[in-house]
Amino acid sequence: MRLFLLVLCLTWTAPTWGQSYAGNPEAVDSLEALIPTIKEDSARLQLFYELTVSFNNVNPQKAIQYGDSVVHWAEVVGDAKRWYQGQYAKGAGYFFLGQMDSAKTYARLALERAIELDVPVDQVDAHNLLASILHHEGNIVLALDHFQQGLAICRALQDTVQIYTLLVNMADIYTQQGDLEQAQATYQESLSLILPHEGLAFAAAVVYNNLGDLETTPVDSAIRYLKVAQGIFTRAGYPDGQAHTHANLGKRYLEKGSINEAMTAFEAAIEIWSRPETNFKPGLIKSWSGLAQAYAQQTAFARARALSDRAIGLGEEFGLKPELENAYLDRARIEEAAGNTERALFYLKTGTALQKELLDEAKTKALSQARIRFETEQKERLLAQSELELAQGKLALSRQQNQNMLILTSGIGLLLLMGGGFVWWRNQQRLKQKETELALQLKEAEAHSLRELDALKSHFFANISHEFRTPLTLILTPLRQLIENKLPGPHDTYLQMMLRNGERLQQLIEQLLDLSRLEAGRMELQLIRGDIFQFLRTLAAQFESYAHSRQIRFHVHIPQSPLHTAFDPDKLEKTVTNLLSNAFKFTPEEGDVWLRAEVVEGELEIVVEDNGIGMEEEEVNQIFDRFYRQEAEGYTGAGIGLALVKELTDLAKGTVSVSSEPGQGSMFRVNLPLVSEAAAPEQTPAVSPVAGLPPSPAETAKGMVSDGDKAVLLIVEDNPDVRQLLQGILSSSYHVHLAENGQEGLEMARKLVPDLVISDIMMPRMDGYAFTQHLKADELTSHIPVIHLTAKASQAAKIEGLDLGADDYIAKPFDHKELELKLRNLLQQRERIRKKFGKDVVRLGPAELEVTPADQRFLQRVIDVAEQFLHDETFSVEDMGREVGLSRSQLHRKLKALTDQSPSVFLRSLRLQRARQLLEQRAGTAAEIAYQTGFSSPAYFSKCYKDEYGHSPSESLSG
Repeated sequence: MRLFLLVLCLTWTAPTWGQSYAGNPEAVDSLEALIPTIKEDSARLQLFYELTVSFNNVNPQKAIQYGDSVVHWAEVVGDAKRWYQGQYAKGAGYFFLGQMDSAKTYARLALERAIELDVPVDQVDAHNLLASILHHEGNIVLALDHFQQGLAICRALQDTVQIYTLLVNMADIYTQQGDLEQAQATYQESLSLILPHEGLAFAAAVVYNNLGDLETTPVDSAIRYLKVAQGIFTRAGYPDGQAHTHANLGKRYLEKGSINEAMTAFEAAIEIWSRPETNFKPGLIKSWSGLAQAYAQQTAFARARALSDRAIGLGEEFGLKPELENAYLDRARIEEAAGNTERALFYLKTGTALQKELLDEAKTKALSQARIRFETEQKERLLAQSELELAQGKLALSRQQNQNMLILTSGIGLLLLMGGGFVWWRNQQRLKQKETELALQLKEAEAHSLRELDALKSHFFANISHEFRTPLTLILTPLRQLIENKLPGPHDTYLQMMLRNGERLQQLIEQLLDLSRLEAGRMELQLIRGDIFQFLRTLAAQFESYAHSRQIRFHVHIPQSPLHTAFDPDKLEKTVTNLLSNAFKFTPEEGDVWLRAEVVEGELEIVVEDNGIGMEEEEVNQIFDRFYRQEAEGYTGAGIGLALVKELTDLAKGTVSVSSEPGQGSMFRVNLPLVSEAAAPEQTPAVSPVAGLPPSPAETAKGMVSDGDKAVLLIVEDNPDVRQLLQGILSSSYHVHLAENGQEGLEMARKLVPDLVISDIMMPRMDGYAFTQHLKADELTSHIPVIHLTAKASQAAKIEGLDLGADDYIAKPFDHKELELKLRNLLQQRERIRKKFGKDVVRLGPAELEVTPADQRFLQRVIDVAEQFLHDETFSVEDMGREVGLSRSQLHRKLKALTDQSPSVFLRSLRLQRARQLLEQRAGTAAEIAYQTGFSSPAYFSKCYKDEYGHSPSESLSG
């Protein structure tokens, strides 16, 4: 966000006219009081001039009023210099009032008079004012031309202040043109001029701010520049400059990834620009939008959307198109980050359309300006041609007198004609070049829009592919095992599973096709006659078993009396099924789901309600947007169903609404007009089986106990079909336990201390990432290897899981051989580590072993407890577990996993190690040391010692 120097420039030029009284209201009042008393014309002129200077940059309206008086009395007196100053003051006043046409008229009059008077300083001021007006209008080509003319004069005058001002304004234009390298070089040149002058620190701050805003400036350098500028503006008491630097710092911190610093900077800018005296709406829009981006990076999407709405609302209210374009594109990025592809696409299209509109306006303005220049030069050419014709007439009259003069004059005429043709040709070339440049800019903008659109499409298809992966897993994996004749248990169970998930895939595909048909207007209602209440009761019955399996209470309230009407059973079934599926998905165990239907004011009203997780207000506003995905606490979906509900309800000329509160649940209300039976043929409506519902509890066991000494495997997976499949594949090799979510899995892991864990990622209550993090942070379970088995197949998801402590990662659909091999390899790897380092834990200490910090802390705690009671021969494994805070079985599994030793063997090894140290130090007899280290008798001590070290205690004592 660049600081523009026109105001500063005009302030500096005012002293070239005379003394300013702007800082002294009493002096200005006294000057105005003199107006009626002064009768002499030249004195009146001087008085009005002093008043004009006093109100310059302070009260533009009064500056214009007194500037007009200066022009009048200058004409009376015949003072050309004052006449110039009056026109200049009027041009500057109209500029500050935003009346650019009037400002441009008086600025041009001032420039013409300055050129006539041949006063270089006045020419610079007039060029600068006119360039600033043109720049504000968007005519940057002509603005740059006037800035360059003024700069050439200033260089000749060696006026450092004016050179600096013009350079900074030119750098601003180069930035707008996209020539950032030229802009940076120009800013650096201006700095080299002003840094030696202590009185120009404020000017240096403007340049530092603008350098910090340039994209070509490295982030760290930009932040350094902006902090310098901020310090100068703060000391100078210039709040607008402080706000600009805060906003630019926010942008740069955001780019660097320092989100908290970015938020602080944006909030500071907003606070300043929200004040009445410094209200700057473009800055507010950019700062609100930047703050929204920061909240989005912290996944606080509700807050991000609220701030973005404020930015967009302000831009729309005041028609600030450039800022509004950026706000729309920023909002598209927020929606894309939130997974709301439909809303992201909407804002992207809106921003791109506005971008195209701005480019079209720029193109139109450039062409108009080119035509004006062409017409002006054409008039000049016609004038030259008229002069040529006149000259030719004179030559015809004098042909007899001087033939040589005729030839010479003809030659001059020919040159003039060629010159006029050259001017016309040059204009055509410039016009074509400008059109080419604008067309190229338009193509670049369209290409940028297409790239962003492609990114949104890619994100959507990634979401859809994620939804397809689980059913594909449940079809392909048992199918491969069936082909290899390795499918465990009854085949019918797995065939039903494959059929169920095939139907789920078909349902997803049909929903996508339905949305496509609805969008294209190719879907119509197929009405039949029937009892719509009976149809709804039959449909609801299919969810009874599912509700029971989820331990959710399903309440159905549909009148038993018939309601005969005409309706489309297929469309109604899809509407109600999607609403019920959505309600069950977002309702936890022991929750409630209601389905109600009744006739209200001549319409059929269907209500689906739950007391599940609910939604924030921002989600409620977007829930029917196509492909919007609500992802909260591990719940997720393809984002198609509710969009289809909205489209199908619209097709039936009905309405659908939703009310929801976080933690309280949601209620969807569908109102459909009742259609006369006469509008449809008589036919009994049939209800199709609901695709993809999981099996009843009888089909999936919560665990499987196998005989033999097998490793314990915990599977944490919310999909019952996947749990059943994994249990069937792995129960022959492992003692399998099952958990439905991360919270339940964590409790079971602490209780069982399994040898291995397989975990999904997207689960309710606690997802796989949080589960893994808690597992690895707990001393009791930190050693357990974890494999993430998930449909989230992206590289980012894999890296996130591994970063949190997962030992491996397998994407769905998976190869069962790969899974079994990775499980076996992890077990063998842990076994090798235990055998290599297990017995050394007492000798080396936990810090020397290749274990996690949590495991080191656990081992050290066990050693500390054991040493505390080392002399007590009655100290048992149960006592050790109680002191450590674990049960006997938990302590056994944890120690066995880390050291390959049971707690009793570990305690005995620790006692023998301490006894050996005492013997080598000759701290007592063998019998004394036996009792000191907790052995019940010297004989038993001697036997254990010899078994451990290969010689008797007495040999260690004798050395």
